[in-house]
Amino acid sequence: AVPTPPLFGGSTIIAAASGDSSDDSSPCCPCTSAATTAGVSTPETRLHRGDDVESTGSGGASPGSQESLPGLEALQQSENAKGAAVYKACRKPSTSSFAGSLTGSMHLSAPVGSLRQKLHLMMNGSFDAVIGVIIIINTIVIFVQLELDGHKVDAILRDTPYATELDAADEVFKVLSYVFNLFFILELILRLYVLRLEFFRTAYNWLDMIIVFITSVDAFILSHVGGGARNISFARLLRIVRVGRALRVVRTLEVFRQLRLLLNTIAISFMSLFWSLLILFVFMLMSSLFLCQTLQDFIVDPLEDLEMRVWANRHYGSSFRAVYTVFEATFSGCWPTYARPLVERVNAAYAVFFALYITSVVFAMVRIISALFLKDTLQSAAHDVDMVVHEKMKESKSVKKRLGELFNEADVDGNGLISREEFRQIMSYPKVQLWMSSLGLNVQDVDALFDTLGQGHCELSWEMFSKGIMRLRGAVRSQDILRLEHSCSRILVRCEALHTAVAELVCPGPAALQA
Repeated sequence: AVPTPPLFGGSTIIAAASGDSSDDSSPCCPCTSAATTAGVSTPETRLHRGDDVESTGSGGASPGSQESLPGLEALQQSENAKGAAVYKACRKPSTSSFAGSLTGSMHLSAPVGSLRQKLHLMMNGSFDAVIGVIIIINTIVIFVQLELDGHKVDAILRDTPYATELDAADEVFKVLSYVFNLFFILELILRLYVLRLEFFRTAYNWLDMIIVFITSVDAFILSHVGGGARNISFARLLRIVRVGRALRVVRTLEVFRQLRLLLNTIAISFMSLFWSLLILFVFMLMSSLFLCQTLQDFIVDPLEDLEMRVWANRHYGSSFRAVYTVFEATFSGCWPTYARPLVERVNAAYAVFFALYITSVVFAMVRIISALFLKDTLQSAAHDVDMVVHEKMKESKSVKKRLGELFNEADVDGNGLISREEFRQIMSYPKVQLWMSSLGLNVQDVDALFDTLGQGHCELSWEMFSKGIMRLRGAVRSQDILRLEHSCSRILVRCEALHTAVAELVCPGPAALQA
């Protein structure tokens, strides 16, 4: 009898023919490819190579080792090389800001379970939200303090006594300033301890460190040194330093996602804004120089009205004043205030100039530049990683929530499963059909959709229903085409191996006949 080739041993050939193995569900597994490249022998790799595998039908090992198929071996070596490269790339730790923005964390050298790692996980949780709330409270305290200081200044200017409670409030605010600054110093030290050199990779962290330094100097040094000082220079330095307290509000942009995304979008679109303002400034400069030159003779003419000459000199007498006047007329919307006196009291020909300037620059160019800037801003926002991920997560969460409500509505008997009849019933509603169509699903054939979601089961669970809908929604993606192409390639390889093995069975070689 001709021995059965080891490729077709028992359940192995069944799994290979049906494609019901766990490896088929994944288009590519880097670890498996790396194991194959390293020489690790697994049933799946031996099946691809055509080596000996255990035969469940015979209950033992195959009698001998068969030669690998030439085409199959070359293809497998190519796949192994690609898999090894992918595996090596996957194993390499990533410290890039792009990967950190996607994973929500930075690469740490701390071992798993250490204090640094636990603090890092805590900082990625609700820690930032708590910091944001404290910053807002600190901002409110500063606002109230400056409001009370304003009432005290009003009383000093009017030379009237003010309430003594204001002096007591100053002591309370001083204590609160100590508390807030100590808290922010501890927070900065904690971030430096956890992130170490990674802390200095973010511009927000640099800004935070500068603000903490400025506010700490104000609270713990300058407020005591300059208590009774009358040095004007020192007083100015103290006022400049105390402006840093207002900068702490900027940190809310880092804590709250929407504010941070808006700021990043504006920063990305800064170059478009710069070039737009530059071309607009060129037109304003040319117009202001024209007005300044044409009005010089009117301003120095002693026969003209003195009041009008003074007005024209104040607004158009020099190039700088003319540029500022044209700038104000362009952006403030009060151009008749600067145009009508020239038309009515100097020369009516200025009406032609202002008509051309207002229609071409103020009306057309400003709106076109605004539209282009808005287009670039929206385009930059659409390509922002954080914004794209956040919007996709928000959309997916919303769809899953509505799918859950639809599933509960369809589950009439309340057993946590949807039968075919219940599925037909819920899909019979026109609004449900329209909503499913908006997700990209074809609900014309309800039974076919149920079979696709159930994958052979008589009832749909919540997991089958939700995952199936989420996978079927939308048009066919390139990822689906690539997965299908990969599966077809593997099926073709196994069919070729099957064809070769069957050919050996039907027409055995000379060596097999002699045996």
